[in-house]
Amino acid sequence: LVLPLGTVAKSYGLQVKPGGSVRIQGGADKWPYGYATEGIPIGQTFFRISPSSAANWAMGDRLLIAQTQGPGSSDVAERFITSVSGPDPLTDNFNSPLSSARVWTSTAPILVANLTRNVVIRSSGTNSLVDAAFVNSLAAHATGFLVNQAEFADLGLIGGPDSGSHGVTIGNGALAFLSSSVFRGGDRGVFFDVGGGTVGACVSAFNDIGAMTLLPTTVLFDGSVLAGNGNDGVAVSNPSGEIVVSSCVAVGNSGEGFNLEGKTILQDSRAFLNGSDGVRRVGTGHGTILRRNLSHGNAFDGFNLAGPALAAEDNRAYGNSGDGFDSLASAFLLRNVSSSNTVHGFFLGGAHYLASNRAYANQGPGFRLAAGTHTSVDGFSWSNA
Repeated sequence: LVLPLGTVAKSYGLQVKPGGSVRIQGGADKWPYGYATEGIPIGQTFFRISPSSAANWAMGDRLLIAQTQGPGSSDVAERFITSVSGPDPLTDNFNSPLSSARVWTSTAPILVANLTRNVVIRSSGTNSLVDAAFVNSLAAHATGFLVNQAEFADLGLIGGPDSGSHGVTIGNGALAFLSSSVFRGGDRGVFFDVGGGTVGACVSAFNDIGAMTLLPTTVLFDGSVLAGNGNDGVAVSNPSGEIVVSSCVAVGNSGEGFNLEGKTILQDSRAFLNGSDGVRRVGTGHGTILRRNLSHGNAFDGFNLAGPALAAEDNRAYGNSGDGFDSLASAFLLRNVSSSNTVHGFFLGGAHYLASNRAYANQGPGFRLAAGTHTSVDGFSWSNA
């Protein structure tokens, strides 16, 4: 489905009115992403990957290959599969060499995502400043906007007259259920504007001003990739409900990997090689919980935390160019590990309760406690500067 040129702001688009319904169902069930099983040297035009991570990937598919060194979006590569061979692992050949090597290590994986689906909704205008169309749903019932195995491309108008001008907008009070789909090359991938629903196993990539934006809403966001976007991977702003972000990967975005606020749970997720903090928590809302996340190789802090009523447990920050954990929050920090960061392991102001945290091999102090009241139990710090 090709939407006409949007030469006048909001003049064209796919709009689902209240009470309306759209169901989009693609064909072969493509697994959205996986990790290469070995490195990709400069000049090599193939990678190897487990068949379970690349189900139904085929010749002609558009790929995203994330970088393994250097934060930000400039080195996230887009390529096309030219052939697939082998039993296990598969060998996927692609059309041209990468500009930098992808070095495989156990702590810095090589993410590869598939951006092709056989059902495509795109704008005939591809300039998000001038002529891109959009998708906007106001359907508030459970079957109003159902999407599986679809590709949304080149959608959304930067600076449009309202929030409905974004790539795929789930409007005020609307519901959407998005699975195994791709949102690429627009202004934003998906914009929940006081809407709700679920996003599962999706890829949002190469969007100009962010991958996923969640305003006051209740959303379950699971198993998805946010890569190579021009701003944050996930941006949560003042949620009125509860947002759960689980098992997601934010890599090579120019801003934060995950930018959170209020009653948000981030768990079992990974933020690496982003152009700012891996995970940032802002605002004054209560109830943010961070558990079992990895944040590494980011341009600033692994976890940058502010605001009240925050709990962070069993997270790990390593190899970031700032602090592992920089917290001015009133927070409970339990069983976190911070290592090999350029500045501090933990830099803490405000008021903290710390238990069983570890800091080692950082280039600054393992724990630096600024103004505030802190209680620490069973903490360890070694081999720091």
